[in-house]
Amino acid sequence: MTLRRVQKAVAFPVTIDAARETCKSSPEDDPLLDLYIAAANEKIVFMAGIVLAEEVWEITATNVRGALDLVLVPVAALISVQSGGGDLPGFTLVIDGDRATVSGPWPQGDV
Repeated sequence: MTLRRVQKAVAFPVTIDAARETCKSSPEDDPLLDLYIAAANEKIVFMAGIVLAEEVWEITATNVRGALDLVLVPVAALISVQSGGGDLPGFTLVIDGDRATVSGPWPQGDV
């Protein structure tokens, strides 16, 4: 299974104002704080599998059998399941707390 971020977050749960207050810094430090906030978000996504802000991800899986557990949470929606460049019908997304799975009639090969 491979992951690719299609759309990065544009807003994070920590604001520049909150970071400035916590770090006791001045507005001149805002560009650096922006970098720190984005870097912290990246670290959490890739170490814990938790996405802190709205993003769009693409997952490529091969020869899926049964329900496919999505490795990043939380999940808000399933946009599509594709194979060979076309959308495949009949797939459902089930969200149960911090677990999300996709089920459907999986074809052989990459989806």
